[in-house]
Amino acid sequence: MALGPQIEELFLAGDNIVKTGLVEGSMFNAGRNLKIDAVVQGITFAAGENLLIEGESEYLFAAGRTLNVAQQTDSDLFAAGQSLNFDQGEVGRDAYLAGEDINFNGKVGRNLFIGAKNASISGVVKGDITLGVEKATITEGTVIEGTLKYNDDAQLNIADGVEIVGGENTYKAPELEKREVTERQKVVNRTGGYLFKVATVLIFALMLWWLFPQIFKSLEKQNLPLTVASFWKKIGTGLLVLLLTPLLALFILVTIIGIPISLLMAVVYGFAMFMAQIFVGYLLGAVLRQNKNKKWLNLVVGIMLLVFLKMLPMVGGFISTLSLLWGLGIQYRLLLPKKA
Repeated sequence: MALGPQIEELFLAGDNIVKTGLVEGSMFNAGRNLKIDAVVQGITFAAGENLLIEGESEYLFAAGRTLNVAQQTDSDLFAAGQSLNFDQGEVGRDAYLAGEDINFNGKVGRNLFIGAKNASISGVVKGDITLGVEKATITEGTVIEGTLKYNDDAQLNIADGVEIVGGENTYKAPELEKREVTERQKVVNRTGGYLFKVATVLIFALMLWWLFPQIFKSLEKQNLPLTVASFWKKIGTGLLVLLLTPLLALFILVTIIGIPISLLMAVVYGFAMFMAQIFVGYLLGAVLRQNKNKKWLNLVVGIMLLVFLKMLPMVGGFISTLSLLWGLGIQYRLLLPKKA
């Protein structure tokens, strides 16, 4: 599959995929054998068995059994694979690599993080390198302008001619101690957990509001004013989506060509479950505020209330289930609205 320029958003799934050209937005890819040599003016998501990723993108999220990266990533890179080879690529900010065998040869604008059984490192890193490895080799000519940090039980081989400007530091994971949690600590932990959940959801929700305001306009048009009948219809639709989607993904999985499609469905399914609380929170905020000004506050008020209700003892589980079903039903109708 080869597509030309000026594609705003791109979703690809299949057995063997080749993507070139220009994508003016983000790109989602899943395939057994996947080759990307495109300029992506957004985020590249890639998952498969064998991946070759070249070209350029703003951010890169990649996972595969065998992963070869030779891409220019303008911001951050996140990659995981059994065998991961980063060769002659460049990362503008931070790079996070995880796998069994990792070979890194490139440039990083800030910090490099590697978690692996075996790692080989060469190139230039403008910031720190942090390693969590069994064995690691840093080859001749490597320049680390920050500090080299590694676990104290690592077998580390640093060749002659390696420049480490900030020196070396080792670390040891602290041993966990069993301590009784006081009532005060429980309250603090619950409060901290609440604030963390609210902050996590709100950050993503407000980004969504800023990037795709039309979604929330459609959300209001389809669901407000809120009625009991429409509420329970969405609950029923959400229940069907919750139960049938995994069954459909499992059915598709039995065929080899269906594996990447099934994996993509699983990712979208999980994403939809996360998005449910955002849409439900927005509607709750709209019902409570009933104010046409500063509608982004509907997100803040509604999500804070919803997360609080979901954390209540006894009824929190019921509210979580109900909001999940309602949110899935809402999303189904957003994607497939009823014909007038």
